[in-house]
Amino acid sequence: MKKKIMAFVLVLSMLMPTKVFAEETNDNKTITTEELKTITEEVGQIYNIDPELLQAICETESHQKIYAENDTCKGLMQVSVKWHKNRMEKLGVTDIYDPYGNILVAADFLSDLYKENPDTYYVLMRYNMEIKTANELYAKGEITKYAKKIVKRTEELKNS
Repeated sequence: MKKKIMAFVLVLSMLMPTKVFAEETNDNKTITTEELKTITEEVGQIYNIDPELLQAICETESHQKIYAENDTCKGLMQVSVKWHKNRMEKLGVTDIYDPYGNILVAADFLSDLYKENPDTYYVLMRYNMEIKTANELYAKGEITKYAKKIVKRTEELKNS
């Protein structure tokens, strides 16, 4: 009898739809280009940052995947909750995976970096690496591939 029940359950499980699709799409859910443009235009205006720069960072950091994670960095702009907890609280961002909130926190940080040094290459290097390393490289006149890639993509987006 147990074998018949187990066989029935097995056959039934193969015939019934599962929720795997929802779980798979959640992990790979991307923001549309139009949604990204809308958010980056609004946030860019708040902070006086080119929306195309925000878009280029988003493309590079997460490939527009809303739930992207890399260690402590999360979301579209790969914001570290560990380092930006106070910034999130100040801005009222409670969900780092919320596209608007994630971009808002990143733009707020970028704005602070621009106040330190208005050079976009420097800002991008600081955004992407440890302070000491970015400062040392910049002092030697070295620009990282990351910063060059973002600047190039920003220009492409502006011209498209």
